Parts: sequence; structure tokens; C-alpha cells
Amino acid sequence: MINVNELKIFIDFIANKEQSGTAYSINQLNNAFQAANIDFFNLRYGLPEEYAPGTPVPIQGYEVTQKMKDDLKACKVVATLPVTSSGEMILPSDYVHYTAMTYTKVLNANCGESPISRRKQIEVIDDDKWDERLDNSIKFPSLDFPVANFLSDRIRCEPKTLKEVEFSYLRIPNKPIWGYTIQNGVEIYDANLSTDFDWSGTLLTNIGRIILGYLSINLRDDELHSAIEEYKDKGV
Repeated sequence: MINVNELKIFIDFIANKEQSGTAYSINQLNNAFQAANIDFFNLRYGLPEEYAPGTPVPIQGYEVTQKMKDDLKACKVVATLPVTSSGEMILPSDYVHYTAMTYTKVLNANCGESPISRRKQIEVIDDDKWDERLDNSIKFPSLDFPVANFLSDRIRCEPKTLKEVEFSYLRIPNKPIWGYTIQNGVEIYDANLSTDFDWSGTLLTNIGRIILGYLSINLRDDELHSAIEEYKDKGV
């Protein structure tokens, strides 16, 4: 994880804060932290702007490379979702992107033998195929071939008797906060009031450049902004 105070020290160093007189408020810093946090997540997850006709895969995106998967692993969650009697699951509030869905089918449960468990993949069906699949006598959903469909805040599944599903997804990254106490009129870092970035410490400079870009615009620091743009041209 990236410690928010270490990142602030890096930002102050690059901005030459003490000698240049570059000044920002802690509120501005925390706003820039969160903006960069979401920007970096979107960049690694996959920007829609990078899609093009004949190029269905963005330059950067989840599972495009092992590096992208490693960077996003801090936001990967595996949750057990209960299935209601109506065959629905509530989407987690921090859900962003689905990666996998399975359930456990138990064999020989009532035969006096030791039960055997088998993991079954759940096929995700688009809206326009849902009714068609339910009316298909050959590919009708079953415990061996279950299906699911995403709605606004929940997932419906067939058959409705799955009971619970193992749901893997990418979540929203935690909001970073540089917390502090006031001593003699000066803000002093307080780890107990702070929230670190989810990202690996190896990404400190990458995140730092994005933050500096926001601060340079906010502070109208043209020299700092030009320097950061040069870094961005080389890739984040």
C-alpha cells in the first residue's frame, strides 16, 4: 500500500514546495489524492477512449497483461452472495466490474455416501438472450448449466435454487485521506486519522505524477505543469 504521508513528502519534494513557495491546502491535497486514485483505477481497468474500430482491446486494461492484473489485485474481491427464493442476489455496494461467478453443486447429498462437491461456472447472459434461454428446451438453465443476468442493483439467476454464489469482482478503491492534528497552528500528520492508498508501494511515483498534475493546474503553476506533462508523455 502507498502511505499517504510518504506520497505527500514525494509531492513536496518534486514541487520544491519550501523553496518555490508552492502552497496548497490539505483539502486541496486530499481532493487531488482522490481524483488521482480514481484516474489510476480507470486507467488500469480500461479507458473507453482507448477502444477503436478493429481494436477491441485497450492499450491498458484489466487482464490485458500480468502487470495490469498485479496493479489491480488490491481491488479484487471474492464475496459469497446469498440467493433469494426469487433467484436474485444483491450487488455489493462497491462493485465495479465482474470477473467470475461460480456455485458449489453437492453430489450424493442424500444417498448415505460422503457428499462430493463440484464447482460450476455460472454463464452470464445478456438482456436480449435471457428470455430466449429460458424458453430453450435444449439449453434450459439447470444446476449443471446455471445462468445469470445483471440488473441495475442485483443479479438474477436460473435455476433459483442455487442458494449462494461465489462472486469475484473489482471494487472501488478506498478513498485516501491525509489526516492530521493541529499543533501550534501547523497541520501534523496523524496515521490514526489517515487512510492509505490501496495501490502497491511500487506505484508511488505513478500516482504522484497524476496528483502533481492536478495540483499544478489548481495552483496555476505553469513550470510544474510542464514538467508533469513531460512525465505523462513517457507513460504513467
